[in-house]
Amino acid sequence: MNKETAQNLMSTQVAFTNLTFGKGTLSKDDPQFWEKLRNQAKLVKEELEELFEAIDKQDMNAVRDAVSDVNVTNLGVPHLSGFDVEADMIEVFESNLSKVSKTMEDALKTQEFYQKKGVATYISPCPTFEGFIVKVSETCVGSDNKTYPKDKFLKCVISFREPQFK
Repeated sequence: MNKETAQNLMSTQVAFTNLTFGKGTLSKDDPQFWEKLRNQAKLVKEELEELFEAIDKQDMNAVRDAVSDVNVTNLGVPHLSGFDVEADMIEVFESNLSKVSKTMEDALKTQEFYQKKGVATYISPCPTFEGFIVKVSETCVGSDNKTYPKDKFLKCVISFREPQFK
């Protein structure tokens, strides 16, 4: 089974489960549309908190359960709102891959851009295709007041493009 088929299967199963419990796709004209989406997001947050608890306890079974619960509740959002999560995920994957610098020159320009924000970085070769990845050396808060966690991969200032949702 390929990744796209697996994602479609998960979304289909989540939709079926939601329908089973009386949660169909909402109309954007429904006056409670945003409130219902917020309630679904609260479920995602609750499951995410359980994931952190499981990690703190170093309980792998609980981690696996929490990850699955996060995925299920998270996939409930596109089910309720009616957007194509599979197409959106492909778009986000493609956008994420555009963070990879195609040349060392692009990587150095990216590194310089983030260093001006007070973010220490390092460059490593991309392990899956030709290019370079600029990553954060140590967790910090940049001059833009954003937190940059250690080893976060950063957007290439030359090639990165934001996702374009249809």
